[in-house]
Parts: sequence; structure tokens; C-alpha cells
Amino acid sequence: AAASADQFLIHFAPYFCTALTVVAVAGRGAYTFSGFALAAASFWIHILASLAALTRRAGRFVVTPKQGAGRRQPLAAAPTLLAIAALLVASAWGLVHQRSPSTLNNVAFALLHVTVLVAGARWAFSRGGTTAAEESEAAEPEPSRRPRRKPARPVGEAAR
Repeated sequence: AAASADQFLIHFAPYFCTALTVVAVAGRGAYTFSGFALAAASFWIHILASLAALTRRAGRFVVTPKQGAGRRQPLAAAPTLLAIAALLVASAWGLVHQRSPSTLNNVAFALLHVTVLVAGARWAFSRGGTTAAEESEAAEPEPSRRPRRKPARPVGEAAR
């Protein structure tokens, strides 16, 4: 059964808007785009964990550092970069061979996914896991967030 673009939009738009609303309400604003992008770019970790569970391989617990290594880590983003390349190649192939409305729709969704994956993988290419803007923001906090210091007592005054 073939569906027109209008029929697809009529069925898909309410689902999409409802899904976005549920995420926004459930997260109460705490679930940011950066968090979503990082989770999406880490898809391969979830696949490996699922395969390990299905094959009953024992997992191991490893304590990880709370800060990044301070250097770029492109190997950590290699599976994500391969997925980005596959999406771009498939999109280009589709556009070269058939420019139907369904192909354009699929290319648009592929580019949406590429955008999200790039946003999630960019952290592997920054030093220490932070961007330059975040480093300057962390170095100098806003005046309202600076810790208040107690006034210093004169040297000769005893503690009371």
C-alpha cells in the first residue's frame, strides 16, 4: 500500500511531537542535546554490551577517571565515524540513482542522524573532553557564582 507524503506526515508528526514532549517533560530540562548526542554517538557500546549479555560473557567492572586524558581520542569515535561515513555514502548513492520523494526523505533523516552523531563524536577530538568556550567559562565563573570568602582577621587577633 503506497502512502503519499501528506499521509505520512499526518501519521508521523503527532508521534514525533509526542515523543519530543515526553522526553522534555520527563527530563525536566536536564536532558540536553549534548547528552542526547553523546548517547547516540556511543551506540556501539550498547551494541557490544548487548552482544556480551546475549552470549553470556562475563562483564568486568573498571574504575574510570573522572576527567579525560587531556588529549584527542579519535579511536574512541571510530565506530561513530564509520556510521557517519556509511550514512553519507548511502545518501549520495540514493541521490545519484533515484531522486524520488522517499529518497529525499531518507536523505533528510540520514543528515539529521549525521548531525547528531557529529555533535556526539566531537568530544573525542577536543583536548580533555572540553571545548575552548567551556574551558574559558570554567576558568572564570560568573560573579554571582563565585564563592564568598570570610573577611580575614588581623594577624594579632586571637580566635574567639
